[in-house]
Amino acid sequence: MLPFFVINLAMGVTTLRAWTFYWVSQLGMLAGTLVYVNAGTQLAKIESLSGIVSPLMGSLVLLGVFPLIAKKIVDTFKARASMRAGSTASRGRFDRNLVVIGGGAAGLVTTYIAAAVKAKVTLVEKHQMGGDCLNDGCVPSKALIRSPRSSRTCDTPRSSA
Repeated sequence: MLPFFVINLAMGVTTLRAWTFYWVSQLGMLAGTLVYVNAGTQLAKIESLSGIVSPLMGSLVLLGVFPLIAKKIVDTFKARASMRAGSTASRGRFDRNLVVIGGGAAGLVTTYIAAAVKAKVTLVEKHQMGGDCLNDGCVPSKALIRSPRSSRTCDTPRSSA
């Protein structure tokens, strides 16, 4: 493990402002301090071996899971900041929530669902809406296979001779 004072020395040579370093350190230490105090109070209440499985275990689990939760929160804030910065980037402003490439069966359904939940959607199709399945594949094939069967029922019955 790296001693904490080495981290302080390393922060001293960065361009991080002192106020920013101070409040981030305090905020980071606050949550850890609360978990350690809770673990200490639970440890003091143990009277038997069965007391170990009590809230002390929860405190120790929280101590292990807390860095993961904190990282997820920081990543969420970074992603939001990145999205805000990206929307005003030099390439222009993005005013769509979703761009669907391909107007086939899946693309049409995706676009419909996104529009139904009030998302701003753009559908890009190169050739025909409906894609191969609707225009060239399954649907026309089934229609061609069924049409001779349905035309026989409309005609007069054939003679068996």
